Amino acid sequence: MDVVNGVIQFYHLISGNVDFQEHFTAIQQAPKTKLLSEYKFDIYIDHSSFEIFVNNGETVLTSIFFPNMPDSTISIEADSTLM
Repeated sequence: MDVVNGVIQFYHLISGNVDFQEHFTAIQQAPKTKLLSEYKFDIYIDHSSFEIFVNNGETVLTSIFFPNMPDSTISIEADSTLM
C-alpha cells in the first residue's frame, strides 16, 4: 500500500504465468482509501486468487494469478514507510 497516496497495488509481473495476455502484467490498483495513521488488512489467498480488505472492507482489491507449478509460497513485502 502506498500510504502517501492511499492506494493498494498488485504487480502481476512476477506472479507466475503471465505471458498469455499482453495487458495481464499491468499494475492493478484498488480505489484510493482514506489516509490514516493505521490500517487493518485482512488477506485471503487460495490457489489462484487473493483478496485484500482494508479497514473492514472500506477498500478491496481482488485479483487472480497463475502460479508456475510447483510454486507453493507467497511473499508479501513492505518497506519502512509502512511501519
